[in-house]
Amino acid sequence: MECSEHLQRALDLAETLLQLAESPHQECSREECVLVDCVLRDCAYRIRAVVGHSEKEARQRD
Repeated sequence: MECSEHLQRALDLAETLLQLAESPHQECSREECVLVDCVLRDCAYRIRAVVGHSEKEARQRD
């Protein structure tokens, strides 16, 4: 798999994580659900930040 494809798949995964975290949880009012949503968001934002940094470095090298 090429680097650009790998990074795109990571961004797609980040989007999926955010969608899951933001989906309504009608039957889940437990603290664990809230914590999992926070972890999902954190992971998605970190993935986006790392990919963004990688793309910026790649542009600077070119």
